[in-house]
Amino acid sequence: MSLSAEDPGSDPASKQVVLEMIKAEFPSAQKNGAGAIGSQARIEIGDDMVFLNGRDGDRLLQSWGNLPSEIDGLLMPDDGSWCITFQFSDVGYVKDDEKEEIDADAILEENREGQKEANKQRVQQGLGELEILRWVVAPNYNTQTNNLEWGMLLEDDEGSQSINHEVRLLGRHGVMNATLLCGPEQFASLKPVLDETLKGFSYNEGNTYGEYRDGDKVAEFGLLGLMGAGGAFVLWKFWKPICAGVLVVGVSVKKFFNRFFGGSSEGRVS
Repeated sequence: MSLSAEDPGSDPASKQVVLEMIKAEFPSAQKNGAGAIGSQARIEIGDDMVFLNGRDGDRLLQSWGNLPSEIDGLLMPDDGSWCITFQFSDVGYVKDDEKEEIDADAILEENREGQKEANKQRVQQGLGELEILRWVVAPNYNTQTNNLEWGMLLEDDEGSQSINHEVRLLGRHGVMNATLLCGPEQFASLKPVLDETLKGFSYNEGNTYGEYRDGDKVAEFGLLGLMGAGGAFVLWKFWKPICAGVLVVGVSVKKFFNRFFGGSSEGRVS
């Protein structure tokens, strides 16, 4: 039984084997219904997708060679070739009165400068440097959904490229950071998947942007602050494992999950 780029385990029996393998190492693995993203929100789990809670999502990312993180949930396809991470920031209610002031060129330059500082931290942790090449999706704000999104093309010091596509879903008490991590060759097909997936995202009752009330905590920054360079290192520390995931899509299901989920002593999460 194999998992290939052309036929990613469409057999129901194969899907069940995949789920059982994941659940053996990550008990929160869920294949249907709605995944709870911390205490703030939920996401509908589509066909051929697996949801992990924050703890297990972090353990998965660490098993792929990442630093510990504080994500609140992770959604990935059965073949593990890409993922969407979710992380809530309780910064308070972010006013959207800066929506007409978004300057893509200025924001790109600011993030490039910030990445230079982030690279110093990456080097200290034994990770390669990253360079921001260009926008793949320029910053834009949707006044109907109260979502801010943008995407950047990155390149490491070995010439390999990847994409981080960011969506900020504004809520009453803060912002949910949804990040699509994938290869450049995947992005054109995955962007519609991301858009459709996020239609299944919802804040829990009492936490939506429209439920703001006088007296609620208000963030000390607006939309422009959500795109600043300060969070560059946090956002991009997931880059390496996603490339690894893309490279192993063609191997067998058993070999794939043994390699990353603890079937052998090599790379096992403790």
